[in-house]
Amino acid sequence: MSNSINPYQVTHPSDSTSAVDLRLVFDGAIGEDDYRGLLPRNWEWWLCMVLVVLLAICLALFTSVTVVTVLFVRDPLVVMTLIGCCAAMAVAFWLAVRFVNPKVRARRVLKRNPDLLGTARGELNSSGLRFEDGVHQYWFGPAHMLGATITASGIRVGVDPNRDRYLALTDRLFEAYDPEAAHRLHHHWAVLSATPEARQRPGYRALWDQIGAAPAEAIHFRGGVAVMGEERQQRLAANVIIALLLLVPSYLNFSEPWTLWATGILVVYALAMNSKRWRSFVERQSQQVWNCDGWVTSNEVAINNGETGVRMPAKQIEVSQLDDGLMVTTKGGAAYDLARDPLLEPEQWPRLCSSVLGSSE
Repeated sequence: MSNSINPYQVTHPSDSTSAVDLRLVFDGAIGEDDYRGLLPRNWEWWLCMVLVVLLAICLALFTSVTVVTVLFVRDPLVVMTLIGCCAAMAVAFWLAVRFVNPKVRARRVLKRNPDLLGTARGELNSSGLRFEDGVHQYWFGPAHMLGATITASGIRVGVDPNRDRYLALTDRLFEAYDPEAAHRLHHHWAVLSATPEARQRPGYRALWDQIGAAPAEAIHFRGGVAVMGEERQQRLAANVIIALLLLVPSYLNFSEPWTLWATGILVVYALAMNSKRWRSFVERQSQQVWNCDGWVTSNEVAINNGETGVRMPAKQIEVSQLDDGLMVTTKGGAAYDLARDPLLEPEQWPRLCSSVLGSSE
């Protein structure tokens, strides 16, 4: 029997070969619906869902008990206590339902992070993600893009450790969104990021080489940059949720051993979580040292830490002079401590100071 070729059969080249030439181009504007459509369901969401179920059961039971008590018990203190408990549980139930509601969650986050919405233009390819918002040009390298979540409706790309801050690249933004192609790119990023040697390949920083191409008059720097970032205030809602969870066992029968164990576990959990949250609230400043390279002109600034990079107009930063360097603060709140000695040749320092200090005025 002779072999025959099916002209309708779809052929798939190898991942490593096809991913090099893949491009997923997008151009549009990220809206609230896009952000809401890619909301992650984190542990706080599941914790709140458990709370909703428990409060619903307790609210139904206590409502029934309260109605019976009002009809047959004449003690006003008991009646008022039960009504107060029902009211407290009703408020807690309403808050928990609002917390898990996607629309409310999205609006709460976007109110604090309006920069996550707006112009979205760029592409994904074998070198990562190029993203432009009309002012900044960003590069997210292959190692960073390994944390991206690919779904049938789009790609969620985190921009910093805060899990609520992400780019919602939904399918409607793309010229032709293909989840399978996105997964092939993800596999290619994993190959490129597997070892430090792999990250030195020419294709790893190809997008940044395009975005960060320096003008002839640029002053270049390279070395360790201290990044001072203000910790965002931790959501008080999470503390309230944990505190409400502690109240649930008190509505149950404490004569049962499991309720005592449950309360003890919840108390320990609440203390541990709250101490971590309030410590990060009190200690607002965190410092990281990045091995960065970049350049500065009187009009633009570009900085890259090997995994991500940004090119932006000089008017987007404020510069103040320190004893041993410069403090560069972006409008987004990130602060870069550019130390004098490890970054520049001695003769370049006066040029850098005059350039960036003059452009920030």
